[in-house]
Amino acid sequence: ASVISVLMVFLGAIIGGFQNADGTLENGGVAAGAFDNSTSFMWGWVWGPLIGLGTIQISAVAQLGPQFGWDMIQERSDSVSMRETMRSNMTNIAIVGALFLATVWAMLQSDPPIEGFPSRFISQWYSGLLTISIAFLLISVMTCVVALLYVEGLDNQAALKCVGDNFMYFGEPIALTLFAMLNTIIATIIWIFGAYGMAMGIISVVFFFWACLRTTVIYLYLSEWTNPFLDLTEVQRRKALAKSLTARSKIAAKSTQLATAKVGPQGGQGLGN
Repeated sequence: ASVISVLMVFLGAIIGGFQNADGTLENGGVAAGAFDNSTSFMWGWVWGPLIGLGTIQISAVAQLGPQFGWDMIQERSDSVSMRETMRSNMTNIAIVGALFLATVWAMLQSDPPIEGFPSRFISQWYSGLLTISIAFLLISVMTCVVALLYVEGLDNQAALKCVGDNFMYFGEPIALTLFAMLNTIIATIIWIFGAYGMAMGIISVVFFFWACLRTTVIYLYLSEWTNPFLDLTEVQRRKALAKSLTARSKIAAKSTQLATAKVGPQGGQGLGN
């Protein structure tokens, strides 16, 4: 996660630094002030890389989703209701995602980094990254809504079974929101480069890098915390259960992505205390 955060922030610096890559004088042109917005240039420099970036992030969500989901409940106390825990978690994620979605949507509909030039290299990257963020946030919010609809009417035992059989969908919203945040940070860095120049762009990279690194470190420390009030037998049982659920979630995610296998009802262990 820390590596992803670092790479994503510096991607914004690279794009911002090459904001004039579409200048025709740098691409064999002759007219100063004219820009290359041809289809071939955009596919090679913007649209193709955006599709590749989105595909990589979708794959990463499938890998990180189960891990995030398990981190939420791994150290839970025996007396805590799984139904209430997941309902509270999904509600909080949905609220954050909805507020974030409104912000990103407003950013997309505002002026591009270089005002009056929406077809510029840097402007296309800006709008593309925000579009990916909006798609991720929509999925995140709607996943939370659907999960809550099904969990709400269940008792604790049935909720345990529901979470166990559909574990991937309880961790994906966090992963989707994370990548939406990173994409929005890159878009913000790009916008600062285009609107305020190189110096402010570099300053923004430094502080966004620190923000991402700090957030990642906090998450890593909290994810490593262990509940000292759980006995060793319960800890070992949960570790074995985590491996089983993660493996099943990854298989289901891969099947969905490839769209070649029919995923039937998943049996297996529940998440009982």
